Amino acid sequence: MNLRKMAGVGIAGAALLGATLTGVAAVPAVAAPAQGDAVQVKHDGCPDSWGWKFTMKETVKIRKHPKRSATALGQAPKGSHPCYVSNQGGGKYKACGKKDDAWAEMRYRGMHGWVMQTCTRGV
Repeated sequence: MNLRKMAGVGIAGAALLGATLTGVAAVPAVAAPAQGDAVQVKHDGCPDSWGWKFTMKETVKIRKHPKRSATALGQAPKGSHPCYVSNQGGGKYKACGKKDDAWAEMRYRGMHGWVMQTCTRGV
């Protein structure tokens, strides 16, 4: 076991011991991968443990909230593969040839926001 891993085990153990003595629940910390360790990543920087990706049918704005009037955070280009987080109803819109109120929550290149679901494939 290398020194970094031993330090991570020691810190987690100390947190759990402190929780036992104080009665406050502790959540063990997850150590960051050591330099040179492989981390599985799929589609546009999303960790492999996340759900699935979807494909953008058209270039659309990524919104802060699920409505057209929400602040635009950036764009998801046509053909890109954002990481799916969830979906829900929101503000009504007409886009990509359809009227709807369904929005897809997604992460794409450091942005976390909402896109019009009618402009996605695979959600």
